[in-house]
Amino acid sequence: MAISSRVAKTMERASWIRRMFEEGVELRKIHGADAVLDFALGNPDLEPPPEFRAALADLARDESLGTHRYMANAGLMETREAVAAMVAREQRVAPRPEGVIMTTGAAGALNVVMKSLLDAGSEVVARSGRGRGSSS
Repeated sequence: MAISSRVAKTMERASWIRRMFEEGVELRKIHGADAVLDFALGNPDLEPPPEFRAALADLARDESLGTHRYMANAGLMETREAVAAMVAREQRVAPRPEGVIMTTGAAGALNVVMKSLLDAGSEVVARSGRGRGSSS
């Protein structure tokens, strides 16, 4: 059964992240998985630990007002404060929570960073830790 032209057009105009994912699939077929660094979806290769699943289930059951509303684009301030404190401890720098931006995964973070630092036509060279001479 054919799909409607409206749905077909929607699929053609898929989000940039989905297009990057599909392009990564095709490039891996051509060049091999070790030759392609896929920054598209950030699919983890590890399952979350039981503690994470339990905390997520607890949050889903939380009926406190505001718990399940949208948040500011930069993330919850209490989370940004905790991240700033962790970075301060680990890196011995003093970031301000206002300078911490939370993203929905590594692809979102890379998108923000690259759009902030690069102009159209800029060249980026990335190297994987996998492959020859790598211990990973």
